[in-house]
Amino acid sequence: MKRSLFLGLVAALGLSAGLSGVAVSQELPVVVPSLTVIPEIPPTIPVTFDAFHNVTASANGTGLHLDLGDPTLQGTVHFGIFPFAEGEADVAYTRFRYSESVTNGKCDLPVSTYLSATGGTNANDWPDGNGLLPPTMTVTARLDLVRVSAGTITQFGLVDGRFSFRMAGTAVQPNLTIVEGPLINLKESGDPSRVTISWRTDGTATAKVRIIPADTPSRAPSASPETALNGGREFTAGASQYQKVGVTGLSPSTRYLYLVESQAPDGTVARSPLSSFTTAPRAGHGDVTFMATSDNSQDVGGGERSAMGVNRQTAGLMALAAVRHEADLVLFSGDLVQGFSGNQADYRFQFQGWKDVWAPFWSSRPVYCVPGNHESLSNFYVDPGATDGALMMDRWPYAQESAEAVFADEFVMPANGPVPSDPRRPPYLGTVYSFQYGPVLFVGLNNVYWSTSDNRVPLYGGSPGAYLMDDQLRWLEGVMASAQSSPTVRFVVVFMHEPAFPSGPLKGQGGMSWDSNNATRAYTRQGGTLVPAAEGIIEVRNRFWRTLAASSKTAVVLSGHQHAYSRLLVDDHTPVGVLPGDDTNQDGVLDRFSPDPAFRVPVWQIVTSSGGAFHFANTVAGAPWTPAVVSNQEGYCIFKTRGQTLSMTAYALNGQVIDHVDDLMAVKRHKR
Repeated sequence: MKRSLFLGLVAALGLSAGLSGVAVSQELPVVVPSLTVIPEIPPTIPVTFDAFHNVTASANGTGLHLDLGDPTLQGTVHFGIFPFAEGEADVAYTRFRYSESVTNGKCDLPVSTYLSATGGTNANDWPDGNGLLPPTMTVTARLDLVRVSAGTITQFGLVDGRFSFRMAGTAVQPNLTIVEGPLINLKESGDPSRVTISWRTDGTATAKVRIIPADTPSRAPSASPETALNGGREFTAGASQYQKVGVTGLSPSTRYLYLVESQAPDGTVARSPLSSFTTAPRAGHGDVTFMATSDNSQDVGGGERSAMGVNRQTAGLMALAAVRHEADLVLFSGDLVQGFSGNQADYRFQFQGWKDVWAPFWSSRPVYCVPGNHESLSNFYVDPGATDGALMMDRWPYAQESAEAVFADEFVMPANGPVPSDPRRPPYLGTVYSFQYGPVLFVGLNNVYWSTSDNRVPLYGGSPGAYLMDDQLRWLEGVMASAQSSPTVRFVVVFMHEPAFPSGPLKGQGGMSWDSNNATRAYTRQGGTLVPAAEGIIEVRNRFWRTLAASSKTAVVLSGHQHAYSRLLVDDHTPVGVLPGDDTNQDGVLDRFSPDPAFRVPVWQIVTSSGGAFHFANTVAGAPWTPAVVSNQEGYCIFKTRGQTLSMTAYALNGQVIDHVDDLMAVKRHKR
């Protein structure tokens, strides 16, 4: 986050340093600062989830009335049928047809305009040829707002959502709405007999998943989802607003049709469109195609480049590209959203916006993600000595309020990661994990864990960016050893946010190389003392890479953070710097860079962080290693296994091929 942003925030709030912080339990593994608490960080999204979904029937009965609860908000709402061309389009997508003014935080959506047989704007056959209407209908809405207060105009990014309605006679009535998903999760070869389907409604409701094999002989061809699923199975869950329903008893490599239903206490029902997914193959069988990218956080330029903390323009094109490339899954290496939040509701709402952008792909195939430094939910303090003028510390109580805990609740990721060696620290659950798909073992790591503002870690405790705690490294060592001995694993792919070896200067965006300063490390409060971790960042980085280079199956390490694409081969000839020999004056900082002889098996590092976040200077100067290719174009990578080979192609959004490697494993067979 830019220093000017925080200094401006501190000045605007009229805060100064030196006042007492909040009182908390002495069991925390950090020191609670005696600094002024910044009580309220302005949210990224100008309305809350609850305010946006405060929908009633309009006074004239022809539409829906939105009351955002803030009379200073003015602007426009655009709306259209959702999903557009249902039953025809391969994926659900958004188109808008009408616009209305938002005045003093209120507006009407005249949705009944779509019910006219002569209106010429009904793309989904409402009503049908017999004049019959579906039980419920859904529109998508986009808010484009400014705040006008005391003569000041504040511009915001876009806010997207959707609303369902039904007819009560001739009057429009709001209906329970599925506002997120459904999304396919945990589709993997470790257990191809199950998936988890998640979705969110705008109110508490019970949940049901209906499913049937797509090739069921008794299924009569029909456009009706209800008829298509006759004879299938149902899986249910109790009342909630965010549903995660496990579906079991599936066959490997089999296509299924499904839809989800939610029922509100008043009996109204929300139903998703009919969709499908194909289960994973058995472990070691088949081939896999996957996309890798990262850094979708909002950009400058207006419009869809800033929508709920997301560069929706770029991320949306990537989601459609994943469909076009027929990817089986997507790996996302952090910085999903703008984040840097002190408000849990706003943090979650940004994640909902990101999931909505990826839903055209995610409704049939999974997205696996790990957090980046933007996935920060923090306590904030005024601290002129901090890099940005404010101190950020991972939010406690950790089990409920930390960035890690909320991330794990918002995303359905594997739950097989490590347990923190210090139970006072945040959980790893859902942010560190592994899973197998066909012949590939994927390993997701969290190297932005338990974050404190980097230069304040020695004063208050916590962990600096890019650091891997010993417990996570020991877990990784066990995972890699198991993969090496497994007959079903041919390739290991690791993904995380900050790169081990940055493609540019070692300052600023230095990843795990951290200005070559081994003094950088985590600190934990033990009694009244802050105790540094045994290993510094350079030792951690080299230990991490030695673990990967010890395996003949490690294909590539994917990372983000640098807002660019780069490819680097790291082996026992790469000048990475080792301790103690390269710290000639013994001050903890490397001043020369020798190869590490333990990097005996060559391993690729590919930075895939060109997902739409603002770009940096196009330079690689400053690092002792030199990537083979660097590009600042927005884009993504497509990987394909074919037998014993794993290819990679890096694409720009315009379809240009930026880079290509026929087989990432060939360097192991032809080692120098």
